[in-house]
Amino acid sequence: MISFITHGRNDDWQGKDWNDNTYLDSFYESLSKNLEAIERFDVPYEYLIVEWCPYSEYVMNLPRFKELFKSNRNLKTIVVDKSVAAADGLDTRQYFEYYAKNVGVRQCTYDNIIMVNTDIVIYPRTMKALVNLVKAGLDDSVIYRIIWRFHAAGPHPQEQTGRIQNNEQRLLVMPGGAFPGDVHLTTKRGFVEYGDAYDETNENHRTLCHSGMDSEFTLNWEKNGGRVEWLDESYWHINHNHPHPYDAGYAGKPYKNRPNWGFIDFPTTKINDQLTIIK
Repeated sequence: MISFITHGRNDDWQGKDWNDNTYLDSFYESLSKNLEAIERFDVPYEYLIVEWCPYSEYVMNLPRFKELFKSNRNLKTIVVDKSVAAADGLDTRQYFEYYAKNVGVRQCTYDNIIMVNTDIVIYPRTMKALVNLVKAGLDDSVIYRIIWRFHAAGPHPQEQTGRIQNNEQRLLVMPGGAFPGDVHLTTKRGFVEYGDAYDETNENHRTLCHSGMDSEFTLNWEKNGGRVEWLDESYWHINHNHPHPYDAGYAGKPYKNRPNWGFIDFPTTKINDQLTIIK
């Protein structure tokens, strides 16, 4: 019924968070808590991690992540090998999280998708609201976004209480402009038709402009005749530094434009129920 789509890699590409934890620490916290939240509800789901150009051991094989994969068969990894990025004219040092999301949507099982970054925790109350929307049936032309983002060093009070406090520190999420890629709910058809996916035919996306593709995606929604629905709920953004060590550069050679977003032209091998490799 629901495909969660996120992305990651076994390195420190985002830098440390406010608690001096590494990217992998934040990733694990996001992943484990979101799995705990969705497990409260009786709905079929899968949680896809797209590993972009891994340099070393896959995230799924790291000890604490390995335990999550062992205990939850709904957790899956899709690896986009460095050779794919290189063959497509991409600098393998860069981290193209937006294309990783494209791959997840192309490969996911269910039509209802929750896109979530690896520094985001969806609280149980908020997860319940998302699940209820899915059960009621989604309109392809609607993208659902959450109004409030808690942005601080420590856990959000709602994580324990399930209630939104009037005096809590929250930031308003704006259409397109602020935090557009944190978390949203839509359908696979809507992702393509109204958001234009993440347009891999745009040459500017091969440069630093790819850092603004989540904004472009959400702004495309209304431009293409869709609409944004806002949920009066909140989520926790695990705040981190932004060194972007893999963003500072351009593609090494011209990119051949193509309409087939999601790198579907490359061989895809299913190793087992939890691991697929595009190589």
